[in-house]
Amino acid sequence: MKVLTVFALVAAGRATATPRATSAAEPSIHALSPLRADGPAGLLSPDAIRRVVVQNLGQVTHCHEMGLARDPNIEGRVVVRFVIGGTWTVLQSMPTEASIPPEVAQCLADTVRTWRFPPPEGGGIVTVNYPFVLQRPE
Repeated sequence: MKVLTVFALVAAGRATATPRATSAAEPSIHALSPLRADGPAGLLSPDAIRRVVVQNLGQVTHCHEMGLARDPNIEGRVVVRFVIGGTWTVLQSMPTEASIPPEVAQCLADTVRTWRFPPPEGGGIVTVNYPFVLQRPE
């Protein structure tokens, strides 16, 4: 049995880890804290964003597993930029940099587009750049 560890780096440079048991076939995924979480007239804490990401890591794993079915050596980093609107929805989502195949990166961006986040404080939108590091199973 593998353990999926989610690393959330905080501004002070400390790291916390939340382990979750996964099946042996699942890859390890490290979801790091947002690079930037601000936008015009809106504010959403990195912790609020991180909670939603952690709740949806199974979908991220699914995208990686689809890529692994085509190439068992896929691993790397992808940054997904997404915009959170005032109605709990992601208005747009796209990969901005990736060292993994484009179809896997796009799967991640499409997946993030379906997530629901708390509405930004003060209204408006919040733009987030969120890096995911995918590692192949050992």
